Amino acid sequence: RPIWNDKFFKFMTEIDAHPEACWPASGNQKGSVENLVGWVKDNFLKARKFLDDADLGEQCRAWLVKGNGSVSQAHGAIPIEVLCKEQAKFTRLIDTAETYGIPHLVEAGPDMLVHIDSNRYMVPDRYVGRSLLARVRQLRIDFYDGDCQVATYQRRLRKQFRPIQNPEYCETVLAAKPRARIMLYRDHLMEQDPSLAAFIAEVCRRHPGTEAFGPHVLAIYQLWKEHHGENTPESRAHFEKLKTLLKEADGGADQVIRALKHRHDRVRGNRRKRIATELTYFRRQHSRMDYARYLREGLPIASGVMEAACKTLATQRLKRSGMVWATAGGQGVLTLRSLIQSNRWKSGWRLLSDSYRKDVKEAACSV
Repeated sequence: RPIWNDKFFKFMTEIDAHPEACWPASGNQKGSVENLVGWVKDNFLKARKFLDDADLGEQCRAWLVKGNGSVSQAHGAIPIEVLCKEQAKFTRLIDTAETYGIPHLVEAGPDMLVHIDSNRYMVPDRYVGRSLLARVRQLRIDFYDGDCQVATYQRRLRKQFRPIQNPEYCETVLAAKPRARIMLYRDHLMEQDPSLAAFIAEVCRRHPGTEAFGPHVLAIYQLWKEHHGENTPESRAHFEKLKTLLKEADGGADQVIRALKHRHDRVRGNRRKRIATELTYFRRQHSRMDYARYLREGLPIASGVMEAACKTLATQRLKRSGMVWATAGGQGVLTLRSLIQSNRWKSGWRLLSDSYRKDVKEAACSV
């Protein structure tokens, strides 16, 4: 019985997938993958000339189109046609690389900081000494207490010498320390942007002392928060909530429209115009946004299926080296190819052949 890594097994469970292990001492199972890697190195990379990464990538894509469209010596079939048959058995992943978060059990120290990937992230003061679940996603890190999200940050891929913090998480602790509260907000603002840091430094120079520059710092923080509202942890958390409602809840589009309408009535200026644009889009596309029902019926809700069809149906057949097509000829080839790839050749050919078939009656002849 395999002994799985805890995080890997949790990942496979959460995306509703079943891992299969190689049998012990069955080197051919592992070797088949290694042989494929070696084949790519020997047939594509060896002695190949290229200008830069972009040029190498373009050559790789052209090589893949050629290789996947040719008969394989391993199984005697064309790989892209085999893939199309296998894709019919695939099921949709619950999460993607962008949305899935690798789980980490963490504990907030006395300084309200949690250590992840060589960086320190601040969580609200009420969670000091408590265990939290951190979800490390591709672009952000979310912290949860049970099912409740308590903090969210943009993920820092490089080590930061200072903690990544949100001063609002310290309000309870700093209520009795007004000077420390002002200094924390000041330092937080100066880390956001060089021009903002220069402005804050000038304000502090003209108004020396925390009692003098403190009100200015807090007012600037409110302005910055309103201007960069979509980048605050609260806004990002609200966005994730609306995205989940739209995708998974019955009537999710109605809930998103109500939330946008509520937000639209509370803001002014350019932000109001931007929200109005999004509201118009959601209202016009409302009838097409029943995503929860589509998912229950196993229907795709993203553009990947259409993009894959453009590649496997048209690009790999019509864009080979030296090919030039007129509209009629290209359409004829694509019609036949689509019938083959969708496993509808017999029924489709009966319809097509009718237009080229004519009944012929044998004429009587006298001897």
